Amino acid sequence: MSDFAARQELNLIAAAREGDRDAYGRLVELHQDRIFATLLRHVRDEHKARDLAQETFIQAYRAIHTYEDRAKFSTWLYRI
Repeated sequence: MSDFAARQELNLIAAAREGDRDAYGRLVELHQDRIFATLLRHVRDEHKARDLAQETFIQAYRAIHTYEDRAKFSTWLYRI
């Protein structure tokens, strides 16, 4: 990820923490394909992987205030 993209992501995270749903939606767009692919490799069922990805992003939305920028946002998502 370029420095610009990393700064942009941090700005989106900050906005999402303030309740900006559009910013959170953009974060989902940036990460949904990789999260889905990872889950699909684990469960080997497209429907289950989509459900789990959706649940991951719901949980992340509820817990975004706990994200600390010491690690990448994607790393934090994978822990969920």
